[in-house]
Amino acid sequence: MKLSVKSQYALESLTALALSTGGGRIPVSVRDIARERGIPERFLSQILSTLRQAGLLSSIRGAQGGYVLAKSPDDIRAGDVVRAVEGRLVPVDCVESGGPATGISPRWSRTACCETRGLWQSVADRINGTLDSVTLADLARCTSLPITGEVVS
Repeated sequence: MKLSVKSQYALESLTALALSTGGGRIPVSVRDIARERGIPERFLSQILSTLRQAGLLSSIRGAQGGYVLAKSPDDIRAGDVVRAVEGRLVPVDCVESGGPATGISPRWSRTACCETRGLWQSVADRINGTLDSVTLADLARCTSLPITGEVVS
């Protein structure tokens, strides 16, 4: 499972706001964030609009307007950000559909059960758990997670 660049840009942008003067409470323009982070401005504008709709950002109109964090950096989890731009984070369809018993996914109707569903659910739980364990404040402090080859429990 590979997340799109939207997730990367969304997290970088919100971290930039958390690091900005006022800790995300003073408006920063899309242009300034795009320039600072090297993100295409039009693409960033779409991402920030999605994050605003998800309740993670607020927009301020006017000459001194821009985006501000809707919550404290301590209250915004990386998982919230990634799910806002990617949707539910599941590695395969049988996790998304709840398996064949729900009747949601026709793809799984030919089997009585998805034998590997438990494995994929565990993968999804680990991914979501890891992302939910890190806040914007952690990212701003560069204290999110050590970069290792170890499995996070």
